[in-house]
Amino acid sequence: MLILPVGIRHTDPKGGYFASPLGYSSLDGDSKTGAFLWLYWFGRSKSFSYDVGFPLLWSFRSPEANTTIVPPVFHVRRGGSSMGSAALLAWWGRDRDKGASWQLILPSSSAAVPTTTRRLCICHPWAAIAATTTRVRTG
Repeated sequence: MLILPVGIRHTDPKGGYFASPLGYSSLDGDSKTGAFLWLYWFGRSKSFSYDVGFPLLWSFRSPEANTTIVPPVFHVRRGGSSMGSAALLAWWGRDRDKGASWQLILPSSSAAVPTTTRRLCICHPWAAIAATTTRVRTG
């Protein structure tokens, strides 16, 4: 008869790890990583963290950027810029530093609103409209 180990554990002054057929956990100084049921993985440190719940959640974060994917939606942020999509049919983006944003819904239309010039451009397969406004509505 073959007996499988329930888990393996190792410790040292900086941390250690524990592993089993259900997952693992590892500690190395300030960094911690692990997995549960081998479908959820995580990692934490001072400069970066991530969570992956396969196949439904993908999230990677740092102070300067983050990427989150929850199909069919994804969102990416790098510094003052961000971009995202829903089902690859709706797209949006924003640049906080330049004060501009844009939206696109396929296959029908798109809109871009740079808040510094207050000029709105709406593009459609059958027409294009551009207007200068005195007030820009957001949200």
